[in-house]
Amino acid sequence: MPPRVGPPPTADTAGEGGGATQKFAKGSFIVRMDQPYSRLADTMLDTQYVRSDEKVYDDTGWTLGYLKNVEFKRVTNLDVLKVPMRPWDGVAPPPSAAKNNADTDFFRAWWADASTRKPRIAIMHTWLRTQDEGWWRLALESMGVPYTYISTQDAGRTPNLREKFDVILFPPTGGNNASQEIVNGLPPGPPLPWKKTDLTPNLTVDQTDDMRPGLGMIGVENLTRFVEEGGLLITARDSSVWAVDYGLARWVRVVPPQKLRAPGTILSATVVDKKSPIVSGYDETIPIYFSNSPIFRVGITPETPPESRPSGRGNKTDPDVPQGRPFVPLPERPKPAPDEEGFQPPEDAPWNSEFAIPRPEDRPRVVVSFAKKADQLLLSGMLDNGDELAGKAVVIDAPRGRGHVLLFANNPMWRQNTQGSYALVMNAIVNWDHLR
Repeated sequence: MPPRVGPPPTADTAGEGGGATQKFAKGSFIVRMDQPYSRLADTMLDTQYVRSDEKVYDDTGWTLGYLKNVEFKRVTNLDVLKVPMRPWDGVAPPPSAAKNNADTDFFRAWWADASTRKPRIAIMHTWLRTQDEGWWRLALESMGVPYTYISTQDAGRTPNLREKFDVILFPPTGGNNASQEIVNGLPPGPPLPWKKTDLTPNLTVDQTDDMRPGLGMIGVENLTRFVEEGGLLITARDSSVWAVDYGLARWVRVVPPQKLRAPGTILSATVVDKKSPIVSGYDETIPIYFSNSPIFRVGITPETPPESRPSGRGNKTDPDVPQGRPFVPLPERPKPAPDEEGFQPPEDAPWNSEFAIPRPEDRPRVVVSFAKKADQLLLSGMLDNGDELAGKAVVIDAPRGRGHVLLFANNPMWRQNTQGSYALVMNAIVNWDHLR
């Protein structure tokens, strides 16, 4: 059991007086490594590095401090073991945890408070696979959040979804399901029932006479109407790709990865829209669990290519300096404002494209993005060709009508391990009707 620190200690984190001195607040936890289970603690708490040429089966980064979004530090100076401490009883929560709405305890308290106005929530699953969305169910249940469990088939036959729900969560479907599979379902064939019977008495969470049908185009229309009438649709990974492919989230593109390798990796992300309630309680950077895809690009204008010398006299490395005339360098290309990136008009005849540029209030807004520099992305695990991810969007708020589609490139609720990113979903749920 981790001992709890008494008075604020000061520790040389590298030992031998060669590292930075850092103070830890009163009430911090020390996980002692002079114990039989030290190897387990080391495995779960330290960072991982996995070479890009390794063949891996599953996630490559699982550092709990990052996944829980808590501060942690390895201390090798043995003087830290002399600090007055006592065993933690495992009951008392850390002080002030419930006051920070980036913490799961905040939402447990908020949902238990009878005076708060609660949104009506549905979790929507496909019949293709239900394992990944099961982690979202467990996440909500761990915070005492009630929800209605529906399938894409239910959404396809319910035109008035907005009358029933304020928020619909559409977690990842898992596997290699494409957007067409979400809509079309399983291949045609004999009915595949999933029902409670004498032979299968435990199939009670949800039931259907046939698992083959998918969402259908009518279901796409029903969910689009749900958003336009003021609902919040939250998607993640492949369900976010589906929302882009079928036009619910406008002016967002999916960029196919080329050589990127990031299997179950923990990466550094940056809060872009600090005014968004989605990131309320978070610091400027957030550790994010990410697994290979998707990669999003927001906007309607192509990305600006790197500057190179203009066409002219000489060769590629020669300066284009006309002889006998004063040299006039090209003016620096203007940089778009944060809310204009991807929507700036073309330099050539901008007036000719004004009709095609969406209004600022209708544009998707990047709330969280990956770190802009590729060498600052990796926190734990494997990452190769990270330049394909650098600066790309992680969380996108895409308004539509009176509602919003919230796109996650990552899976914020994964295996009961990523509590540090739960609040990105929960903040959106709590603020579902005033995200902007």
